[in-house]
Amino acid sequence: QLGPDKPIVMAHGDVVLGVDLAPIIAAHQASRAAATLVLKLRDGSTSLRGVFTDASGQVARILTHERPARVEPLFEHAFTGIQVLSPEVFGQLPKSGPCCLVNEIYPKLLAADRPLHAFLTTAFYADLGTYPRYLEAQSAVFEGPARLGGVHWPTQREPGLYLDESVQIEPGAKLLAPVRLEGAVTVRRGATVGPYAALQGEIEVCAGCTVERASVWGKGVLVESIKNRLEALGPEVAP
Repeated sequence: QLGPDKPIVMAHGDVVLGVDLAPIIAAHQASRAAATLVLKLRDGSTSLRGVFTDASGQVARILTHERPARVEPLFEHAFTGIQVLSPEVFGQLPKSGPCCLVNEIYPKLLAADRPLHAFLTTAFYADLGTYPRYLEAQSAVFEGPARLGGVHWPTQREPGLYLDESVQIEPGAKLLAPVRLEGAVTVRRGATVGPYAALQGEIEVCAGCTVERASVWGKGVLVESIKNRLEALGPEVAP
């Protein structure tokens, strides 16, 4: 529920994290911190870094900005871009113009020794900010759908083939797992979809087309192959 005394969850628009928000919000409210940052334990799956917690479990340093009082040693983590903000944080924001929480607001809170809580997770995390990273994350989720718990998947018709009831596959079309098809997708005779392909919307894949390691959504007709890229379809023939 929104309200002047309620925390707000904010997230970068190009990240995905396989974790339930409810325990994060509960931990934030129990901590009485100005903000809670969701941090990924660094395990080699991400190159992000620069946020440190101390032995008390609080955020002690962000980039070069440090809390005056901290309990050594410090431990480095990756910031997932997901955070829970208490109302006091919004009082720090300028009345107009852009403002960066990480570079402007959190350093002020650290300098004032206000608590910044850390919620550590080992859950699946991916930065989707580029096409290659998006497709890499899609492949990882295909290989382990449970990494994103709570996400709806179509019925698995055969191993690795997830198809809505409305999907039509003509005789002579090929599906190479893993594949996820949602909506009014039609795969014509002589077309090949997969591996690692996701299509969602009202899409017709014409004969001779191959959709491989790609993500396609929208409404349209595919008359050429799509490989290793994302495609958003409109009313016109694509690509």
